[in-house]
Amino acid sequence: MRPLTLLIGFGLISSAEAQERRTDLNGDPLPRGVVARMGSARWKFSDTGYLRNLVISPDGERVYGAGGDDDVVVWDSGNGRTLARFGGHRDSIWSLALSRDGKLLASAGLDGLLIVRDSDSGRVIFRVENESGVFDCVAFSPDGKRVVVAGGCGI
Repeated sequence: MRPLTLLIGFGLISSAEAQERRTDLNGDPLPRGVVARMGSARWKFSDTGYLRNLVISPDGERVYGAGGDDDVVVWDSGNGRTLARFGGHRDSIWSLALSRDGKLLASAGLDGLLIVRDSDSGRVIFRVENESGVFDCVAFSPDGKRVVVAGGCGI
């Protein structure tokens, strides 16, 4: 009789099958000795940072995330694959905003930087540094022509 290995939430498979099957249900490779993964590794943000903000594109195709890492990560919302990483910050990103049409992405954070970029390519369109404090939050006007930030120094 072959021993069975329990895959919580996924049913039962034999130990031999588990050893041969070195990927999870999404086709992503499993670490050595791991039999199953709950959820997906595709939505991973970073090894060291925490995820603080998420925004979804108006068409629902992309998810943008930022936090303790100093990058904005872009995921495909359908399968969780990382599409891009946008750098430029020197410290944690505290706030993200997308313009209503989804063409512009703004990020602001502990480094006192506000970066507005093209949401598809990541090309920086506007960058300003606040030397007297951090930026806690960022938002676009409804027409997408203005961006406002707030922090310890005010608006």
